[in-house]
Amino acid sequence: MLSLLTSLAILSSVGKFLHITDIHYDLLYEPGSPTKCVLGSTGLGCCHKLDLPIKNSTKASRWGDYNCDTSRLFIDETLGFISNKLDPLDFIFYTGDSAGHHDFSNLPSIITNTISDIDYLFRYHFKNTPIYNNLGNHDAWPIDQTTPIEYNNILKHVSTLWSKDLDSISSDNLKKGGYYSIMLNNFTRLISFNSIYYDGHNLFKHENNLQKDAQILWLKMMLDKSRSSREQVWFISHIFPSAGESTDEYNTIMKEILWDYKDIIKYQWWGHSHNDQFVLLGKNNSNNELEYYSSGMVGPSIMPDKRFPAFRIYEYDTDSFKLLDYTQYYSNLTKVIEEDSISYDKQYSFREAYRINGLEVSDFKQLYLGIKNNTLRDIYCKHYTPGFSGCQTNNIIVT
Repeated sequence: MLSLLTSLAILSSVGKFLHITDIHYDLLYEPGSPTKCVLGSTGLGCCHKLDLPIKNSTKASRWGDYNCDTSRLFIDETLGFISNKLDPLDFIFYTGDSAGHHDFSNLPSIITNTISDIDYLFRYHFKNTPIYNNLGNHDAWPIDQTTPIEYNNILKHVSTLWSKDLDSISSDNLKKGGYYSIMLNNFTRLISFNSIYYDGHNLFKHENNLQKDAQILWLKMMLDKSRSSREQVWFISHIFPSAGESTDEYNTIMKEILWDYKDIIKYQWWGHSHNDQFVLLGKNNSNNELEYYSSGMVGPSIMPDKRFPAFRIYEYDTDSFKLLDYTQYYSNLTKVIEEDSISYDKQYSFREAYRINGLEVSDFKQLYLGIKNNTLRDIYCKHYTPGFSGCQTNNIIVT
């Protein structure tokens, strides 16, 4: 009886939350349109009504296609699956990129309507679940740009949509710069950081003297506040240091901040790459030895970007807010189209796949060394592009 009560007590302290990213919803997705088209080779995608087909093009299914952004049906059914088929969630992290890749047709109204639709679907399927959002580089008009008037309008729009789960100060910061902070419990602070200002494609990017950058100053202020209050920090953003499009200035200052506050920044979640990967930061210490001091988890995309859509469910200790494990689920889009029904399968559990005990910096160091000496490389590469081949291991360690 005692062991049963102990087991129940342990189970009761385990909570779950969702990390989902890079949905890339196409508001103008049209079933029956060309899946291969004239503009497809430019990276702008196909599956629009007026696209001009090229050789070997097929008709887009109502569910989606590997050459296109995500259909509303697929997003709706995905969130419905998570809500109805999996255990209840305590909260949701969404690390951005709601809008698709059709840059010519993505007018400001398309961007704001896309973000609104995604928010509606989240709240329809998870009525009483807090949703902590983050902005991606596609959530702008034009893409990657923080054009003063247009981007301010987008920030105003999202601050209205997302304020339900935020306090007034967080809503004001969101409206001002697309970033915010909120307490998850009495000792865990969530920081949502807006990385588009440091996107190399952004003509309005911040790159000169980032020590005086408004968001960087705010971030340091919040981290100082957390340190003095003995809080731990969970951090969500879109473009991780060393990712494609990140500027050298951004990489440098983020590494400095993550080093200076390594005692309180506990976990990081990122998107952007569409891959299942992680980053591990290292720096030579006073003994000239490489010290691994910070790690970040990068989630795969919902967009079927020549891969299976995937998301992660994390388990954590609700008392200590320590991460215990995550389970990744994927959807075989080919099977979904053939059976005309959504389906997701368990891809792997982090602890089961890698035989590693947790999700701390030391655990990702162990994974990195296993990849480096080839004992874990095949397992890592098997998951890197869900459902397809493709793997990079030379961009894990950031020094």
